[in-house]
Amino acid sequence: MSNQSSAGQQAGASQKPKPNHLRVAIVTTSGTYPEQDFDEVPINQPLDVQLKKAAKALGISDTAGWLAKVGNTVLDPNKSYQDLGLNGEVSIDYGPDATGGGNE
Repeated sequence: MSNQSSAGQQAGASQKPKPNHLRVAIVTTSGTYPEQDFDEVPINQPLDVQLKKAAKALGISDTAGWLAKVGNTVLDPNKSYQDLGLNGEVSIDYGPDATGGGNE
């Protein structure tokens, strides 16, 4: 997955988002959305909009219990990119919660 992120960052490195926009890629175990480069989205758009687009494009039907993360930070999908403090170019990891059980 990191190779895809690096390639996408290199491909889009010379492109800067329009004012009040950022460039976003959603990275899952099923693939990356968009497949190459980043999508430019408004900073006031909720993250959930892009997560739903990614799931549909990648043929993922059930994302219940999935988390969106940047690094080790879990993101609230109902908040806007601006509210989450995201800007520039961002690769968001999206997938099932990997913390597992262990309470037994």
